[in-house]
Amino acid sequence: MDRAAALGQPNPDRADIERIERMLRHCMVLARGAEVSFFELTDATEMLRKAKRELARIQSDASVDHVYNFFVTAYHVIDYVKEGGSVSREELQALRTDWMIQYCADVCNKAKHMRLTRRDDVTPVRFSGTVGGAPIGMLPLNATDERWVMWQDGTYVEMVSFARATVVRLEQFFIANKIPL
Repeated sequence: MDRAAALGQPNPDRADIERIERMLRHCMVLARGAEVSFFELTDATEMLRKAKRELARIQSDASVDHVYNFFVTAYHVIDYVKEGGSVSREELQALRTDWMIQYCADVCNKAKHMRLTRRDDVTPVRFSGTVGGAPIGMLPLNATDERWVMWQDGTYVEMVSFARATVVRLEQFFIANKIPL
């Protein structure tokens, strides 16, 4: 018995196939003027490119949605590297334990799970709005709307700069391991 019959579904005819193809075309995502299907994120190179698109978004708007998308994507590039099978276990482990990738993992996991259980928790900090109750622009300070993360050891990182540095670190790893950029 074939799968369709087992599920109580008829085998698709040409009209069904055309309807499914139309639905799949509607599932395409517009990414910077080029159509990229969800299922085209099939390797580490494509995931790194997605991370770079997310970086461009947070550089123009550091909203929580873009920050979340960047760090979840950037950290999961490693999963795609592992699946690619071209990097040794030792090289992959060295990347996973790199301090910058560990910090990226912290932000990713904090965003996804709302707390960290394997490492010290991190705290998001946002500097914006007012200074001592005075609206920005009323005091002679060059205040900006920035998102920061603070670790319990006192380390602070600004999100956009950290995101840029994370991409650079991933690119260095790709180059060193001859993975196409």
